[in-house]
Amino acid sequence: MIRFNFNLRKIIVLVSFLLFPFMLSAQAAVNRHELPDHIFITSIETNRVKLFTKYKGAAIAYNKKNKKLLLYGEINDNDIIIIHEVQHDMPFNPEGFRSCTYSNDGKVTLCSMLDKRTEIVCGIFNWADESLVFERYESTDESIGIMNRASLLLKQQKAEEALRTYDSLRFPESYINTEEIGSKLLKAMRPIANEQAKKKKFKEAITLLQSVLNYRGWKWTEEMSSEEDMKNHFGKNLFGLTLTEFHDILVEYLLYINEARMSDQAIKLCKTYKKWFPSSTGLLLQEADAYYLIKETEKAGELYTAYVAKMKELKKEKQIPDYIQVRMK
Repeated sequence: MIRFNFNLRKIIVLVSFLLFPFMLSAQAAVNRHELPDHIFITSIETNRVKLFTKYKGAAIAYNKKNKKLLLYGEINDNDIIIIHEVQHDMPFNPEGFRSCTYSNDGKVTLCSMLDKRTEIVCGIFNWADESLVFERYESTDESIGIMNRASLLLKQQKAEEALRTYDSLRFPESYINTEEIGSKLLKAMRPIANEQAKKKKFKEAITLLQSVLNYRGWKWTEEMSSEEDMKNHFGKNLFGLTLTEFHDILVEYLLYINEARMSDQAIKLCKTYKKWFPSSTGLLLQEADAYYLIKETEKAGELYTAYVAKMKELKKEKQIPDYIQVRMK
């Protein structure tokens, strides 16, 4: 009985070995559209160059689970057959796939953008005897060029172009200090907005400052709830922008908003800004003007009275605008 089992096992192994090539051939031809989700496949673009003598085209497949690359022959638009595994050590991101091309020098290049980065990695393979051999990979990072261009524009005081260029960066936190850039952009945008305001183009001035204040580098202000928070965050200055400068820019921003007759927005912003600068006469005046413009004269009168009292306390009576006495009557 024991001898029979031993011989049976030998027969099974022998038969399996003899049938294995036929089993492999039967399983090799598959429909590319029925591959499992963890298999990424792309045809090699050849510009009409025929890579195989017996197949219509060539394709490279990447297994997301084990990171293996496989070369396939394309029998037709649907059916493919495995040729061989391609040994490699290149990083590849199927979701960031860029291209897969054959060039006349006998090279196949497979490129992708890495996950959560803008670095593009291209694997270079040698095509010979209808097989693919990995040689090396090269990487480039498009964000470096964008970052350098934006930096140059900012140095040239071209704040609008610089902002658009910085905004085009993907994963900017990986390349720049967004707080630093936000401070520099706001400082550079201020005179440009002022020029628009001098021309009575208040909406244009608002758009310019708003575009910077909405930039990711100022997102941290959403967590600021007091004057102390602001002082601690700014310190002596925030990358060259002082807290006083920031305050003055916000007052100018509110002024432009009131001049554009968008006073509801000014009132809403004042509630936030006064948390940061509770003693600000500039903010108090803009808030009073905003209520006056929407015809809430009683509220405006209270604020004007508070404003005048503070200005007198600071011995700045001569700086009180003449129109306030008229509006307080």
